[in-house]
Amino acid sequence: MAYSEDGLHWRKHAGNPVLRRGDPGGPDAYLVCVPNVLPRESGFAMIYCQVARREGRDIWTIASAESDDGVVWSKTGGVLSLEAEGRNVSSPTIVCLDGRYFMWVWVFDHQRMAENHVRLYVSDDLRQWEPAWETGWTNPWAQNEVSRQFFMPRVFRIADTRLLLFYPIRYDRGFCDIGLATADL
Repeated sequence: MAYSEDGLHWRKHAGNPVLRRGDPGGPDAYLVCVPNVLPRESGFAMIYCQVARREGRDIWTIASAESDDGVVWSKTGGVLSLEAEGRNVSSPTIVCLDGRYFMWVWVFDHQRMAENHVRLYVSDDLRQWEPAWETGWTNPWAQNEVSRQFFMPRVFRIADTRLLLFYPIRYDRGFCDIGLATADL
């Protein structure tokens, strides 16, 4: 964590890290990453990725943590795993609309990394997530793009009228550019 008064000049929090990976054998033993911090009526919530390493394979899931002050965090457990599907889930990006949370995630399989896609989940409490939509294995906005892969989305709300979804475009030759899709509210 770092602090800034102007968004340009930052100073690291002296107590870093504010969220540590877990004990060996746990769902977050290998790493914790990709935090999304959300203000709540009292305090803050964090949705983040946790990774375990089992039998030479990385298992990516989504977990949550809570904080009264945004500095001291307590893990509250896993909230989304696709291990039963043989898939990993990563890179959550969350927007709150009319009291409901919408989380876009990257769904992937290490054995078939070319088959990335994005899935949308909806929640009223940041703990229970229901699937609402997914792109399948192709990018729905790829008509003019060399590749149809769709992964690691970032969603932002602009004013109260529009969502912007930025996404990397992985071209067949290994390079990436960034694409944009919009949704009017």
